[in-house]
Amino acid sequence: MDEIITWARTFSEYTWRRLAFVSQNPKARLHETTITDDLVFQIFNNLAYQDSDISLKHAENEKCNGNDIEIAMSIGRDQFLIFPIQAKRIYGKYKYPRISHKRQIDGLISYASDIGGIPLYLFYNYYPNYFYFPDQIWGNQITKEQFGCTLVMAEYIKNNFANARKRNGSFCWRIPDFTSLHPAKAFPWHLLFQNPELFLQLSDGKEEDTEYVSNNIKRYTEEEITRNESWKPVIIGNDLFPARLSSDSITLFQEENSTFSPRFRIIINSFKNKVSL
Repeated sequence: MDEIITWARTFSEYTWRRLAFVSQNPKARLHETTITDDLVFQIFNNLAYQDSDISLKHAENEKCNGNDIEIAMSIGRDQFLIFPIQAKRIYGKYKYPRISHKRQIDGLISYASDIGGIPLYLFYNYYPNYFYFPDQIWGNQITKEQFGCTLVMAEYIKNNFANARKRNGSFCWRIPDFTSLHPAKAFPWHLLFQNPELFLQLSDGKEEDTEYVSNNIKRYTEEEITRNESWKPVIIGNDLFPARLSSDSITLFQEENSTFSPRFRIIINSFKNKVSL
């Protein structure tokens, strides 16, 4: 488990620097799907080796969204939580304008409810100005660059930003910016790999700005996670990825779908190789 925690910290710092470069060079381009593809490939290339605690699978479903992934993590022997995750990057004025696209948030939360998962937003960040953050979070030393990849509960986003009320009484989005989420509601994402159960506690319905309760959340068995035929292993064969994940994948995995449809599942089983005494 230490391996993926270390990698996740490094990827956060890497993402922070990449977005800093884009922010300071107007000719540079970096899409959310590019960062997510890079994230998945790095896991596949560096962490999902034979006999590793980490494996990568791709969805059988052809109609997947480019920014949708899910993480299945063990919290005990033969117990897994699933985290459906949608990624969004920061843009000009240090806001997340694409978060309101086609009410994708409803698809994310609905999907999580259907499978008993914990829905999260993964934000890719760079912020050049000063912002307060604690030296430690949950006992972990934190640096500014570790906010390059952060997680926020999807219910918090929906209740506080997706349901803003207009003067005429209708609802609309209030687009969040970096400081409206960090550090109060956003956590460096490596903390998920260190202690996923802390995110379970955030979903217990005790906070006034969440409506998700822990009774909705399912603990999966290892067999349910690993033998689900909807997910196929990503393997090295004639092609690095399955044929439909070729360089033309941009035409297949667009963000036009308002439903949540993850194309990759990252499985982390830190209890796989432990023997009970």
